[in-house]
Amino acid sequence: MGDQNDGIELTRRVPNGESDGAAHSHPTPGAEPSKPARSWVPSHRILLPILTVISTILLIYPNLFSLPSLPGLSLFATDPNARFYLSPSAHTHRPPRIQSYDFVVREETRWPDGVKKQVFTINGLMPGPTIEMRSGDTLTIRLKNEMSEGTSLHFHGLWHPDGTVSQDGAIGLTQCPVPPNGTMTYEFRTDPTQAGTFWYHSHHTTQRADGLFGALIIHPPAAESHRVHQEPRWSRIGAELGLAKRDASQVGPDGSQWDEEIVLHIGDWFHRTGKVMFDWYWNKGSGGMEPVPDNALVNGVQLYDCQRSVRRITCDASKGTRPTYTLRADKIYKLRFINTGSLAQSFISVDEHELYVVEADGTNIDPVTVRELAVAPGQRYAVILRYVGEGKPLPGARFWLRHRLDQSCFKYPNMALDPTPKAIIHYTAPRTVASLLSGLLPVSPSATAAEPGLPEPTTSKWNITEEEVFDARMLLPLDLAARELPEPTMDPIVLYVTTVKFPQNGHLPWGYVNNTSWRPNEQAPLLMQFPPEDWMDTGRPLPQAWGKHEYVVQTSKNESVVVDLIINNLEDGLHPFHMHGHHFWPLHVADSARYGWGSYHWDYPPTLPTTAPAMRDTMVIPLRSYAVFRVKFDSPGMWMFHCHVLVHLKSGMAMTFDVMPDLVPERERQKVRESCAAYSDASLGV
Repeated sequence: MGDQNDGIELTRRVPNGESDGAAHSHPTPGAEPSKPARSWVPSHRILLPILTVISTILLIYPNLFSLPSLPGLSLFATDPNARFYLSPSAHTHRPPRIQSYDFVVREETRWPDGVKKQVFTINGLMPGPTIEMRSGDTLTIRLKNEMSEGTSLHFHGLWHPDGTVSQDGAIGLTQCPVPPNGTMTYEFRTDPTQAGTFWYHSHHTTQRADGLFGALIIHPPAAESHRVHQEPRWSRIGAELGLAKRDASQVGPDGSQWDEEIVLHIGDWFHRTGKVMFDWYWNKGSGGMEPVPDNALVNGVQLYDCQRSVRRITCDASKGTRPTYTLRADKIYKLRFINTGSLAQSFISVDEHELYVVEADGTNIDPVTVRELAVAPGQRYAVILRYVGEGKPLPGARFWLRHRLDQSCFKYPNMALDPTPKAIIHYTAPRTVASLLSGLLPVSPSATAAEPGLPEPTTSKWNITEEEVFDARMLLPLDLAARELPEPTMDPIVLYVTTVKFPQNGHLPWGYVNNTSWRPNEQAPLLMQFPPEDWMDTGRPLPQAWGKHEYVVQTSKNESVVVDLIINNLEDGLHPFHMHGHHFWPLHVADSARYGWGSYHWDYPPTLPTTAPAMRDTMVIPLRSYAVFRVKFDSPGMWMFHCHVLVHLKSGMAMTFDVMPDLVPERERQKVRESCAAYSDASLGV
């Protein structure tokens, strides 16, 4: 199965599984001849317009019925955003199955915001195809690399219940790169208990900065979370036509209701390629200052004022697109935000709407209502969009969706940047019988593009007070059972993270974790090196090698452990740290220190909660601060822990936890060897 609008033949759905052609009856041998049909009488003429109306509705709008629709497709949809509208009902009422995709990765020239750039596409799309599944599905992706460099796919936030660590996509750790013109098949079963908003992206060099990513949405089974109401057919038709009142079609575990879901990739964007930007950073002339983005995209597009640019770029403002999302005024929407950016935290708000936050990094949370939501690179949130005016939004109403970049991490001004790029929320009228019969509406009205030439919104941004600032540290899990916090079973692991420009490294800004800078051997991943005594941290003092080896901590050889990670951020910038293969409890995240480094003080430890906060896989550690994350390491394998700021990861701010190596299936190490054999053969031209 491919992307929603890639490789799927459009066919008209007919209710009750009938064929699209006319029905034919054939006489049965030996049966009595059929009686001649009765003649029409005047009293039957009243049925003709009724049948005409029904037939027209079926032809124009077959998905009035409770049949699952093709994800994101419409017979008449012209909106490029159609593929970002989700179809949970196609997955929540079925048993687990194999979801298969064929991905072809290429380098292409695109104009995402009107500025010409070489980007990476999957099946011709940037962002890549949206993957929709249900909990417990097996995901199979056949990846064909048609780029000029190696690549991989990491499935951000997913657990691997069957020990399939070789499918994690971490180059130099769990696989060799997929070589140019090479192929690799990723296949693993998702956890039956895991659902929510996730994503996949390249975990090689800086490819993520140039578009190699996409959304991965896992819907829970209907009985466990939201479900489509099984109403009588005519009740559903009446509701769709506005002839009867009906509840929202999706019901969350917290009781929140919504009708439709939209996924929104948000993130900063550079007009030069990731490689060029990193080469600039990886130079003593940068002074260790991270490159500042030029724009911010929503689902891969944005407008850009070519007059702002101070660089030599090829810019055609007419090729940019203002992100616009058409919503029905009578429907409730769930928005799934994914920060796919490389550097900056994003602050999301919608004028005259509140955001009812129901999920963070795949964890259902005790809902909180905010007017502005902070989303760091790698993080995801799901919100219910709530209009705060009287009644429902009027048809034709347009509101700004604001995407403000956090400039606190920008070390120098970029005059080319609009720090507050925007998208548009556009409301349309509910359906009526007249509009349906006119044939002007598409099958999926949510996938209808707004009319060109409409005026931009005139709404004003929220005035956010200090008391209203979103605080991710305060989130609690919705499930009361998930609030039970296990006690540690081993001593804390203390980490220090920073970027340092040492003379012996040519004054280049290397990222460090405990005096080590992650430099993986792409042709000899650590997972296939077993036993690991030669390179593993065995508890003995580490040599001050400064980037000559990878930092790996073994938690236990054959049993799960619970441990507190104390991460000290010794920098003047925040770090969103991401854990592969596991979630963690963010027990404490300290405020930034006014003086000094703000590190953990053993004589004055913080008071840790006794109730578990919402589990996360990506969490921000503020500048000159520290955090305490409690982790239950219970999935055998080698799992990275790293900063999700791309230049920090690329410069070495990463480490690995070696979890229960005795229980890693040999098949996993063999798969790593096979990926490296393919990479080696390609390098030799075999």
